[in-house]
Amino acid sequence: MRARAFHICGLTLVLLCAAIAWVVPFQEQITRGSSLFTFVPIYIVASVVYLLAARDMGQPSGKARWVLIIGVGVAMRIAMITAPPILEDDYHRYLWDGAVTAHGHNPWLVAPNEVETAVVFRLERGAAHHTNIPDDLIAAAHAHTRTIANINHGHLRTVYPPVAQAAFAAAYALSPFSVGAWRAVLLLFDAATLVLIVALLRRLNRPTAWAALYWWCPLVVIEVINRCHMDVIAFPFVVGAVLLTLRRRHVWAMAVLGLAIGAKLWPLVLAPLLLRPLLGEPRRLIAPVAVLAIVGLPMVLATLSGGIDSQTGLIAYGKSWSNNSALHEAGLMVFRLFGGTSGMPGYAYGVTRGLMALGTLGLIGFLACWPLRDAGDLCGRCVWTVAGVFLLSPTQFPWYWLWALPLLTTRPLRWALLYAALLPLYHLNERLGMTWVVWAEHIPVAIVMLIEFRGLLPELARRAELDESASEQEVV
Repeated sequence: MRARAFHICGLTLVLLCAAIAWVVPFQEQITRGSSLFTFVPIYIVASVVYLLAARDMGQPSGKARWVLIIGVGVAMRIAMITAPPILEDDYHRYLWDGAVTAHGHNPWLVAPNEVETAVVFRLERGAAHHTNIPDDLIAAAHAHTRTIANINHGHLRTVYPPVAQAAFAAAYALSPFSVGAWRAVLLLFDAATLVLIVALLRRLNRPTAWAALYWWCPLVVIEVINRCHMDVIAFPFVVGAVLLTLRRRHVWAMAVLGLAIGAKLWPLVLAPLLLRPLLGEPRRLIAPVAVLAIVGLPMVLATLSGGIDSQTGLIAYGKSWSNNSALHEAGLMVFRLFGGTSGMPGYAYGVTRGLMALGTLGLIGFLACWPLRDAGDLCGRCVWTVAGVFLLSPTQFPWYWLWALPLLTTRPLRWALLYAALLPLYHLNERLGMTWVVWAEHIPVAIVMLIEFRGLLPELARRAELDESASEQEVV
């Protein structure tokens, strides 16, 4: 009976993805903006069906079950690539960065708006315009005005590190300024993530069918495959770094983690945990730390190679970006409450962000300081680290939650999975300014988290009584 329900959930997910892919774009063509009230409900229903299916993903997985898991995930992706990106324009930045990198130029040097201005002066007005912008970029921008005109925050230089830029350039090499080519690159990283998740689950002796937590997730299929967000580029490197750590290939693990940082900077938070097994032997730390610095540090510095000023994407993001974070909003509410008639003080944003940053560092330090019991404990702490970074970040886009999902397959946490059904509400706030959505997304998760944590207290107390004198090298 449960197997039949699992099959029904899989079929329903495919049908719901097809409905999003075919109905929503058609509705958007008729009346711009009207598709939101179709898109979000179907999105939420698909996520609820996914959570229902998740209850049975730990069942024994024979050949027939794996055919179903792979087939449903593939069908969901095929449905999504038949539709244009729904209510999304972030991909224009990726396409433009790919063009700049593929032409051999520094993508962190010039903001898209500067190129757009050069196009207006040099080509459209025929006026002399002294600029350091190469002619081939001006020509590319002129030939693809729709792309450069639709780049979000075009006054900022790109924030994306070198590995991400290589992926953008690969899509450009396949087909310049093509959404289809970019999706092909995303699908490659997506499939690699699945393969490595299965390898990680086997290493941990966990049910390999838990990989469906990733492969069937509507947020992955919609936010990555349809809406073309680039976050999946980091996933194979993150999972690969954890897998190499479990195999005690610590130098290679740090090299791969460095590449993950080159896709997006957040994987750096996993370094203390992945180096934790070597803490008892400081000399063995030297080579992995050196490799991480050699590979990872240039990735960070590259994003600053165009200068450090108000147009630097990384600086602007770190100083002022905030979106969809209940904790950040709660902090600002405290300042508003005590601000009285004078309103919220100017330093409120900085103090709130600073406290959240300190909380993130404290969480990372706390999870990394205790001796590891086994490989499962390492993966579990990695899940809590990435999930904690998401919760304590001032910016919590739905696709940022996906950072935790590949590792969440090794330790499914109910409260974290609940986000899959609630984060689609974000689009109501993004498009219509429904600020109550922030609380609707996060409060149910907080309640489930507290209930789940309360149930873990006896186990945590029992673990605290265990002898911690065993060598970590024997368990990790």
